[in-house]
Amino acid sequence: GSGQVGSGSTAAATSVGALTDPTRQPNLLLGLDGVGLAQVAGGSRHSIAVAKDGTVYTWGDNTFGQLGQGDQEQRDSPTVVLRLQKKQLELGRAGVTFTPFAAAAGMYHTVVAVDRGTYHELYGFGDNTFGQLGCVRVCDDDDKCSDLCPSWSTSARMVLVPSQLTYFTTSTIYAQAAVARAASIG
Repeated sequence: GSGQVGSGSTAAATSVGALTDPTRQPNLLLGLDGVGLAQVAGGSRHSIAVAKDGTVYTWGDNTFGQLGQGDQEQRDSPTVVLRLQKKQLELGRAGVTFTPFAAAAGMYHTVVAVDRGTYHELYGFGDNTFGQLGCVRVCDDDDKCSDLCPSWSTSARMVLVPSQLTYFTTSTIYAQAAVARAASIG
């Protein structure tokens, strides 16, 4: 396993359908106990949850940075995406809306939709080798930003931190539609 179940373990099921195997039964994710969730999505080997208050949690495989944690370390239980949370808190204190409300996960990338009050923005992270995220605006902790496209910048091929999507590919348009559908349901 890759931790995408969120149980705190990477142990794989030992036999198909075994009733005593905790990975084969519904289990409460302790990292999300008591959290009101707006949406949950799953990629190939990672998962993402968006809380009603806009907090974003990711867990599972992180080979391509698809958890948005700024590294490539696997997480076996739900972990807050600190870069998004920090931006939400800072802008909130200034009276500016920045609230993640939905997410979609591809095989090795993740897209999060953020409410900005009068419009929405998409933030993506993970594998961008084939332009899954399109062009991205990557900002450091000091808010120094660069626009990068995978076609001309190798540093845009793996996006380890949540970065605003500035040019949409077919994949990001699909993700945006999936996020919009999820938002309309909630």
